[in-house]
Amino acid sequence: MESLKDFLISFNYFIGFYYVTLNTFYTILLLLSFLAIVEYLKYLRFYNFQELKLYPQLPPVSVIIPVYNEEEVILRTIHSALSLDYPYFEIIVVNDGSTDKTWKILTEKFQLKKTTIFHLS
Repeated sequence: MESLKDFLISFNYFIGFYYVTLNTFYTILLLLSFLAIVEYLKYLRFYNFQELKLYPQLPPVSVIIPVYNEEEVILRTIHSALSLDYPYFEIIVVNDGSTDKTWKILTEKFQLKKTTIFHLS
């Protein structure tokens, strides 16, 4: 019976040692990753993102704006999308069957053309 008690005490010390060792290791990793993040943020602060926009390898982006009865806010929405600071983008306005003057406002302001696309499979 005495040997079982000694084994359990030794096992408890082992578990405690394991816990302290593992958490110390995790704490060291946490501090190292924090220092790496701080260094990376310092690098980003001095990086000139304006130069990045000059590269022709940037992929073009399509901004799709679905509209439904938005005659009061549609111009602000389109102007907000046009203010994107990206070199290659297009804006696609999808009219979801508006019953107000949304389409008329867009047509007058931006000289839009109505297209109907049929997808045959």
